[in-house]
Formats: sequence, C-alpha cells, structure tokens
Amino acid sequence: MPLFVLAAMLTVCMAGSLFAVVHAKDCVTRGPNSMIAWKYEGGSFQCDNCIGAHAVGVNSGTVRRRWTEYDKDRNILNSFVEEHREGKKLVLHDESRGMSILLRSDLSGIRTEGEQTFRQLYSGAFISVVDCTLTAFVLGKSTALKC
Repeated sequence: MPLFVLAAMLTVCMAGSLFAVVHAKDCVTRGPNSMIAWKYEGGSFQCDNCIGAHAVGVNSGTVRRRWTEYDKDRNILNSFVEEHREGKKLVLHDESRGMSILLRSDLSGIRTEGEQTFRQLYSGAFISVVDCTLTAFVLGKSTALKC
C-alpha cells in the first residue's frame, strides 16, 4: 500500500508541474546578442526553436534553427532554416525558393542562388525577447517547478 501512495503522489506532482503557472518574475530576457528575433519596419524574423523545449537540441547542434518571417500584422510570410551564424550576423536559407537572407545588427540582405553578394533588403536590428518557457527556468535561475 505505501508504494501505491508514493506512486499516486508522484503522479500528482508530475501532472501539476506540467501545468505550472508562469509568473513574470520567473521570465528571462534574451538580449539582442542572442540573435533570436530581428525586427524591421514591415515585420520581423523570429527563430521558432531558439527558446523553450526545442532550444536544447538547437544549442547542442543536433537540430537546425528554424525561422519564420512575419509581416507587421503577424501573418506568416516565409520560412527559413539557419545556415550559419558568425559574430553578429547570421544567414537564413529557403531551399524551395533558392534564396538566402543575411541578418546583421543594422540591416538585412538578400541573395538568390548563383549570386555571390547580398543586396540590401531592409534596415532593422536584432531585438530582445522575453522567455517565459519552462526551459528558461531549468537553464536559468528559477526553482518554481519544485514539487
């Protein structure tokens, strides 16, 4: 009987942590240097799997970063895979359209297959993002998930 009670308590504890309440004080700000969101006048580029549960695979190098471009009304425009990042710039690629996007701290550029250089596309910048995912708690400072 005690083993059953322990199993029941463990189940309740685990189920409760799946629906944990997130408080603003537990959120972490990811600054522009994290390069996970880039904003321009007409919209933004945002990394879909750079924070949260998927970030573990991305940070270990086993999963490629996926990006989405949104217009200013949050409608999806395009999807990309990150080719590489170096210093304060990164390159996104859209295989289906045969094009690459360069995101830097001050502007973006576009290049189609066969082109050697990027042409300026938008003026913009990497921006800060607030991360309120459970992974932020595990990797950061929070102990809110104690049961």
